[in-house]
Amino acid sequence: MKFMTFVRRTIGVSLWLLADAVAILAGVWVLFSNYSGLRTAFELSGLDMMPLAQDSLLGSVFEAFGLGEATQADLYAGAVATAVGLGTFLLFHFLLRGIRLWYDRQDYLREGDSVRARMALGALKMNLIYTAFLAPILGLALYWDFQLFQFRILAGIIGLDRPEQTWNLEDWDNLLKSQGGTFALWLAQIGPWGYLAVTGCISFIIEWLIRQTQEASVGWGQALVSLFTFRPAQQADASSPRQAPQGRPEEAAAEQDPQAELIATASGSEENAVDRQDEVLSTPLTVALTPADLRTPVNVPALDPAPPLRRVVHTPKAEDMEFDVIGGHSGEQVRLSIALAQPSRYVVDSDRRRVWDRDHYARLHGDSDSTATEAA
Repeated sequence: MKFMTFVRRTIGVSLWLLADAVAILAGVWVLFSNYSGLRTAFELSGLDMMPLAQDSLLGSVFEAFGLGEATQADLYAGAVATAVGLGTFLLFHFLLRGIRLWYDRQDYLREGDSVRARMALGALKMNLIYTAFLAPILGLALYWDFQLFQFRILAGIIGLDRPEQTWNLEDWDNLLKSQGGTFALWLAQIGPWGYLAVTGCISFIIEWLIRQTQEASVGWGQALVSLFTFRPAQQADASSPRQAPQGRPEEAAAEQDPQAELIATASGSEENAVDRQDEVLSTPLTVALTPADLRTPVNVPALDPAPPLRRVVHTPKAEDMEFDVIGGHSGEQVRLSIALAQPSRYVVDSDRRRVWDRDHYARLHGDSDSTATEAA
């Protein structure tokens, strides 16, 4: 059963990883397409077409990295395409992460976990700061990209393929007035928005797939640990109910409760010892006597009865018992001794039967010193 669970989760993680790879390749393809169009736009705008290997300062560096044949148009196009692609992905990442942090904070507040709620709020504020810094910078890069996109489309429509022919190309508004509402101009107008929509869609898909892959990886890791974790046979199905054996009531109770089993064992040992004692005392003493011995008094020592056995049940000290922390994390427990030693975190009732999270107790009761004894 464990092996089949591990196999299923391994297949699931593999499929999610494959989907991640396909989405990332699609993003790289869109980025390269934008780079190719931007390079044409920069070439038509009249940038220097000299190979970078001929540069007097950094020519050898570019040539060492295999960029000797590249031009300034290639550098500008690569920089803009990379900035727009990665910036769009980061913007969607910050937006989706901010939504998750908001919902996580609401869950923590409902559970009374003030510490994690404050941590989520701090992460949400930092996420908003990152978004505020990135959004205007990305907007400027997108505006430049849009203008170059339209410039390239218009030059292709009119048939301009050299920089000396594009220097007097009319701007967008004047071209619309002179040429009218043609279908080609309409495509050139919506083209940049279509590119932005495709880039945003792929960025959203990549972010969602990465999230799903992380969750699947957690389940796969748990299945892997469970696969190599072995338990004794008597503990393999401890959660399933067991049928009580026929016999004495204490034996049936011992099967249902481990503590009852210890008590039953001690009880059985005491009863066996008492039975042996009664057996020794009830056995008749037979002594073979001769006629001479009959005239001599025989002193038979009396058997001292064994002291009765007492049943001793050891109960843990109160300081070593664990209590549920009211208002703490989900399922949080703490020893009484630890709670008493940490007064800044816990509040212990005077009867020492309940342990409260200090922040939660303060929100409910105000001053905790008036009704509870602080842990000291």
